[in-house]
Amino acid sequence: MNKKTHQSLKNAFAKTKNSFFGQIPDIFKSQQLSLNDLEELEDILVSSDIGMYSTTNIIESIKNSFSVQKSTSPNLGILIKNEIQHILESSKHDEISKNENFPQILVMAGVNGVGKTTAIAKLSHFFQQQGKSVLCGAADTYRAAAIEQIKLWGERLNFDVISHQPGSDPSAVAFDTISAAKKRNIDLVIIDTAGRLHENSNLMDELKKIYKVLNQSKGHYNLHTLLTLDATTGQNGLLQAKSFNESIQCNGIFLTKLDGTSKGGIIIPIIEETNIPISFIGTGEQPFDIALFDPNLFTEYVFN
Repeated sequence: MNKKTHQSLKNAFAKTKNSFFGQIPDIFKSQQLSLNDLEELEDILVSSDIGMYSTTNIIESIKNSFSVQKSTSPNLGILIKNEIQHILESSKHDEISKNENFPQILVMAGVNGVGKTTAIAKLSHFFQQQGKSVLCGAADTYRAAAIEQIKLWGERLNFDVISHQPGSDPSAVAFDTISAAKKRNIDLVIIDTAGRLHENSNLMDELKKIYKVLNQSKGHYNLHTLLTLDATTGQNGLLQAKSFNESIQCNGIFLTKLDGTSKGGIIIPIIEETNIPISFIGTGEQPFDIALFDPNLFTEYVFN
């Protein structure tokens, strides 16, 4: 990872670091464990969008560590950092970015407003920099603007877009896209889908249909679903992840707008409660503002 990428990650985590969440090690730096400490820690963790489930697990683990290491008076701040590191690393490893998974199809899922179209542009740029050819399918046929937006990104970043008329069958767009990709020996196929509310069963059924069509016609391509979540939505993003994962298995998450929020703590319950790896994070607004998620760098930048 180059120096520029390290700096962009630092910037992305800056607001989370400056929140109470990032100040945890300093707050508890030299204290012994007490009931008041645990209550204060619980309040901080919950207010940092870590949620009750992960908060309870973290506190129980810390209690156990203090019980085992009673004679050595362990540093509470270090215990918290290590426990969060353990949670992040316990997630199954991301498969989407690995070379052995190419050629592959990425179905982009997510609700309106999470930055899915920009995420597609960033992914295209990211993989093009690795020498991969990219083809996009504009399967959000409900909005003519969505089709035009993808085409504009394609012109700007030099990748082709397969599209039909607005209102046409999204599954047909997906089928035509993978058919074209196989003929052209494309490395990465990205299928844009309509932004949908995770509570809307009809739209979720349509997403399942797109996935089914691709699964039947993918040939030698690996098929993955990448869920786009907006970090600024906090716990609502966790609910979206759970709902989408119940309807269609999500293989990874693209967490957008991380640079604009102090709610980076949402990363912890997303990984712990869904076991969906966070594949990519958005570190800014430009196509090159994208990075692979690294648990070690997250805890390093937020806690140090």
